[in-house]
Amino acid sequence: MVLWSYTDFNTWVGLDQDSGSSQVLDKEVGLSVTLLELDNYNLYEIPPQIGLLINLEELNLSNNNITTLIPELGNLIKLRHINLENNQITTLIPELGNLVNL
Repeated sequence: MVLWSYTDFNTWVGLDQDSGSSQVLDKEVGLSVTLLELDNYNLYEIPPQIGLLINLEELNLSNNNITTLIPELGNLIKLRHINLENNQITTLIPELGNLVNL
């Protein structure tokens, strides 16, 4: 299992719990990510790199300070569950219509 975190340098870094090795999220690595838990990270925005996670099925962004959704969320067509509770979002975006499995 790889634990992903978003750094202050606008980069996603993953730590493989089995091997102890780390990796930077790119398009190839992003293909293997199906679950992302970013609750309680004090995020103010959703990083656009999240759009690389095209096989993502579950996304938890609850309990942050997010105010707007980004169009890149529309790339996550396999998404079955998204948790946006306890944020400051006031407007939905048309790209959410791509998420037919929610």
